[in-house]
Amino acid sequence: MDAWNTARDPGFGMAYFNRTDLPYYYALMDNFLVGDQYFQSTFTATNPNRLHLFSGSNGLSVPNSGFDALSDYEPLLGFNWETMGETLQNANISWKVIQEEDNFDDNAFAWFTKYRFSSPGNPLHDKGMADVDNIVDYFAGLVRMAGHTAYGWLLAARTTLVVLCLGLLLCSPCTLLCPRLAARGCRLRTIRCHR
Repeated sequence: MDAWNTARDPGFGMAYFNRTDLPYYYALMDNFLVGDQYFQSTFTATNPNRLHLFSGSNGLSVPNSGFDALSDYEPLLGFNWETMGETLQNANISWKVIQEEDNFDDNAFAWFTKYRFSSPGNPLHDKGMADVDNIVDYFAGLVRMAGHTAYGWLLAARTTLVVLCLGLLLCSPCTLLCPRLAARGCRLRTIRCHR
């Protein structure tokens, strides 16, 4: 394995392209990119990264969790460490998962025991598991009522626009106009921080 990158054609093993190398793509990024500076938490499958997004861990960093999820495995009884929803709930910070019935198994809260076995009336169920009838209309209503939900996860159905937002209603210099929301008079503000 010594010198593996120098044994191949220059620039193909590990490369870095700057603005002068790719001006067209940088222009696209400057004008349309929403997930700027997004990095994987774990260099592995999708579900471990969702676990990080919904709980801050894939189990490996949680003492006595019994899990170190590096695959898309979902245990029958669920994972058992504290999630972001529970952390926000305990701190009296508003939060909500906004999803329709067919969320393509993107709601990682559903993989945790406390959520999986919660019932209506329990905040973990009502905020983390309950479905809405129309995700676009529901989200448009939240945007109009700015400040209603401090943090949220927007999980679209297979047939709906896929957007994932943390910190939904944050102020920033950039504004993304989603055609389906714009048609309802809504502007979604997104974070773009280069500080």
